[in-house]
Amino acid sequence: MADWIIPVNGTEYPKLKWQYPPSYSGGSGTADDPYQIANKEDILSLADARLDWDKSFILIADVDMGWTIFPNAIIAMNIATGDNILDPFISAIPGFKGTFDGHGHTISHFIINGNKNSYLGLFGYIESKGQIKNLGLENYTINGLPVRIMRAVWQRSMRVPLASVIRKVLLAVIIMSVD
Repeated sequence: MADWIIPVNGTEYPKLKWQYPPSYSGGSGTADDPYQIANKEDILSLADARLDWDKSFILIADVDMGWTIFPNAIIAMNIATGDNILDPFISAIPGFKGTFDGHGHTISHFIINGNKNSYLGLFGYIESKGQIKNLGLENYTINGLPVRIMRAVWQRSMRVPLASVIRKVLLAVIIMSVD
């Protein structure tokens, strides 16, 4: 179900939440001045800001998500049209194609109950230009079918050193539950 924002000034029509400019802790979204992510609210703003998924972001503090439960990936959630990752039409929802620099910080305490959904993880679908780096994840749970969790980690566009990917895959497999 979509979230609507009804302006209080009475001069605009209601809009979907993602149509409004997001609010971050600073920055302008460029490579030289990335948007600053400092808390849970910033992460949720990024999740809703599809038009910003081609921008640059930097995590400036460890973020505790407060054991929030999500039905899909938190950022760049993607609903696949089939079980084939090479399907040329993945969905109408774009993937993340910006840069997210964790700057050595962590995002923790979240749960993804994906059931049969695809592309499960903090980032669901990362396009070929997307880059996630220097980011740690702690104390999280991903529930879903193993192939769907593995798909999120092994997608061909993900730019993470192989050893790092293997550690994350092993961790995801150990802590997930299978429906």
